[in-house]
Amino acid sequence: MKIQHHPQIIQALQVYQKNRPGAVRQTGEASSVQDKIELSEKAKEFQTAMKAYQKLPEVREDRIAEVKTKMAQGQMATPEEVAAKMIQDSNRSSLF
Repeated sequence: MKIQHHPQIIQALQVYQKNRPGAVRQTGEASSVQDKIELSEKAKEFQTAMKAYQKLPEVREDRIAEVKTKMAQGQMATPEEVAAKMIQDSNRSSLF
């Protein structure tokens, strides 16, 4: 049984198409309503902070140079010294 050409089905489809969400209706008039968005103060602050963060260099060359200089002068432990100290401390704590 085909229901495609049944008058009640056709009428229901026409009503649905007129009322469906997002349906475009042409009235011949231009709409003066525009979309607009408002951000909260917290969102604006976050946006500003995010932009500042994105401008930062990925690697702080000045800090790396400072640390390397201090390690060379013996003012700061090298990664190897830190690792050795950690192993030494973990061996001591396992004895107790």
